[in-house]
Amino acid sequence: MRIGIDYRAALHASDGIARYTRELVRALVELAGEDEIELFGSTWREPARSGRELEAAIGNAKLRRRRVPSRFAAWWMRASGGGADRWLGDVDVFHHTQAHAMPIASAREVATLHDCLYLETPEFVTARNAERMTESARRVAARAAAVIVPSRFAQGQVERFLGVPRERIHVIPLGVDHVPRVEAKRDGNVLTVARIETRKNHVAMLRAFERLVHGGFGGRWIVAGERGFGAEEFELALANSSVRERVDVLGAVDETQLAQLYATASAFLFLSRAEGFGLPPLEAMAAGLAVVSSRATSLGEVCGDAAWCVEPDDVDGAAEGLRRVFAEPDFAADLVRRGHARAAEHTWRRAASETLALYRAVVAGRVAK
Repeated sequence: MRIGIDYRAALHASDGIARYTRELVRALVELAGEDEIELFGSTWREPARSGRELEAAIGNAKLRRRRVPSRFAAWWMRASGGGADRWLGDVDVFHHTQAHAMPIASAREVATLHDCLYLETPEFVTARNAERMTESARRVAARAAAVIVPSRFAQGQVERFLGVPRERIHVIPLGVDHVPRVEAKRDGNVLTVARIETRKNHVAMLRAFERLVHGGFGGRWIVAGERGFGAEEFELALANSSVRERVDVLGAVDETQLAQLYATASAFLFLSRAEGFGLPPLEAMAAGLAVVSSRATSLGEVCGDAAWCVEPDDVDGAAEGLRRVFAEPDFAADLVRRGHARAAEHTWRRAASETLALYRAVVAGRVAK
């Protein structure tokens, strides 16, 4: 079987879609055996990673890259009757790892839709982006023989908002074993890893941290993540906060820095309002942190009983969870133990194995469109 995969996000981005694409391909290469994996990477921009890093990430998969803008490539494919599958040498199945899909000439199609948050909670993105993402998601969902989602919550969204029959939607959770193992040296601080945007709810997390400090907590809050839509609200709240000198906003961090942050913090705070999956709390669990999380959308499903879960705006509840982590060693140790067990259930090898089985079913026609 010849497998084509859209690898564009993994070349340039550092968000969840990029992580998903990169780690899935890495695990697929280890499992594919005689199957051939062809990666579509045609964009105008040069890859963000070095050639050596790319080689390590893709193994013996073949990266097919022409330096042309994706929009032009898509236009040319449509005009000429071709598709990304033809550019890769007529693959049997093509996996769209993002909703912004390329045209396909004849291969069977699989698509991953990470969520439909822009349809259910459009206030978390610009109107133009919501419109663009909705159009792309509807188009690729209608074309694909099978749709992959990372959670049961996302499955319900795709069924409800895009009209995809449930039998065509396959829940394949993400892995978390990509986090490098670093010797832990806990510093007594609270860590949050999330893009600074309205949806991630940093203002509520700030209020919870304020309550924690006013109750006698002596540590710091470390915030890692690039600026996003609505970051100004948090920046204003922080500038006026009584604990602003105790908050370190680091911006975007690379993987080495991220691993170090997970190894040094003592608690993880994540009060996001909406997620299709929610990888950071699971990453924190894998690294041995006690997690305080919101239970909104998919987060209760992903965290299970391995985190202290509250509603996104339950500032007092979040502060109480953090207080107990630092004041009650047995409570913290129990969360860490549960977190390790939860994270161990989520491996990229498992995700790749289930995805590979789905490719085979699609190519064999065992998945009805």
